[in-house]
Amino acid sequence: MLKHGLNIIKNFLVYTRLINSDERNAQIRDEYNETVSASYKNFMEIYKDIHLNHQSIAESVAKEASEARLEIKIQAQANNTPLEKAFLYIRDLCKSASSLFSSKSHKNSEEVAYSAFKTGGGDLGLENNGFGDVLKAWRIINKDTDLVIKNGIYPEAMSSEEALTFNECYEIGNSAEECIGESGITGLYEL
Repeated sequence: MLKHGLNIIKNFLVYTRLINSDERNAQIRDEYNETVSASYKNFMEIYKDIHLNHQSIAESVAKEASEARLEIKIQAQANNTPLEKAFLYIRDLCKSASSLFSSKSHKNSEEVAYSAFKTGGGDLGLENNGFGDVLKAWRIINKDTDLVIKNGIYPEAMSSEEALTFNECYEIGNSAEECIGESGITGLYEL
């Protein structure tokens, strides 16, 4: 019942957001998305160096990535209009409340490190930075094959275009291995 109520509030907020889309807030959202994407590129180099040494991303590095994303978010929100700030506050409150009812498992440090840079934000009018497709492909490959460890197929080793091709291939029923070949994903390690 409470979850249904939260969905009603969320839908109202999305509608309110649609009628409150002034240029200033749109510019702030665009800058936020660009800044997150630039930070993502910097951290991908760090992740690549870690994985080239056949190590996992440490909890401290994942925390640093999450804190970088949070700082970018705080700076962007500080520049928003009062109405947009209210919308974001209520939206985040609804997200927090709905997560209480979620059965999702806790993320490991690799998941935390990568998830820090995924931007969807459809309710905010954000352009997806393509990293959601990369994460989706990586999760499938990680779950269905041993190629992540064997070949170093990590998110920093694939482009958003390769990930999109992989995901489309997988969704029509092909195996992960077939889709890796079709998408051109190669991995970090030379075999």
